[in-house]
Amino acid sequence: MKYKSVPFFILFLSCSFTFSLSAQDSKARVDNVMFEAVEMEGTKVVVYYDILHASPVERFEIELAFVDDEDFYYYPQTTTGDIGPGIKGGKKKRIIWDIFEDVDEVGRIKAIVNISSITEEPGGAAYALLSVPVPGLGDIFVTNTRTAAIKPYYKTILAYGLVGYGMFQRFQSDKYYDDYNTSPDRDDFDNLYNKANSANHQFYIFTGLGAAVWFSDVVWVAAKGISNSRKPDDSEVLLRKSFIVTPNSYGGMNIGYILNF
Repeated sequence: MKYKSVPFFILFLSCSFTFSLSAQDSKARVDNVMFEAVEMEGTKVVVYYDILHASPVERFEIELAFVDDEDFYYYPQTTTGDIGPGIKGGKKKRIIWDIFEDVDEVGRIKAIVNISSITEEPGGAAYALLSVPVPGLGDIFVTNTRTAAIKPYYKTILAYGLVGYGMFQRFQSDKYYDDYNTSPDRDDFDNLYNKANSANHQFYIFTGLGAAVWFSDVVWVAAKGISNSRKPDDSEVLLRKSFIVTPNSYGGMNIGYILNF
């Protein structure tokens, strides 16, 4: 589709639009938006942007448009890169627009970044393997942990803390037992032996509790991953929000948005 013929001149802009998104407890932000014209088998426009503070399970639908000085909008069709649905969070996202596949010529243009929706695509049971070395790590890939009552790092701290304290008690038990075997004070035998025995019991109790927390997290991640795999392929849309950025008569820009539920 050909949109409009105007004298060829692309305005190089370093855009810095920052959009905050709120989907339940989503903290995702789009930042560092900029674009440039480059020669790649003809003239193309490359748009760069970052999606910051996104959950690993969140996916974003990215749309792109341009507006010229006469408020004429261009909606690129021949694009590649990080555009459309299913875009993960992260830095250095890039969209390439093959200009002359869609238009004959373009003039002074400004970029419009449009994030139209956020969905969640939690992972499967394989992420339980991440919780084997680090309890809680697999959680962030099978559910949106920002809405969870028990945060993953609670499990990490609790499991490591219990096991660590248990191992410390084992060290203390060995120390008391060595002292018991080498002590010249026969009257101190019973006291050292009781301390060694008590510390050894605490070793089993606390390491057992830590192992239970650890193992339960691995099982929970696996079960949650299996449940995710059984859900329909269509991900739940958490938010559909359209941002509109247009120039105003004072040389600035008007920013608005439309929410669709």
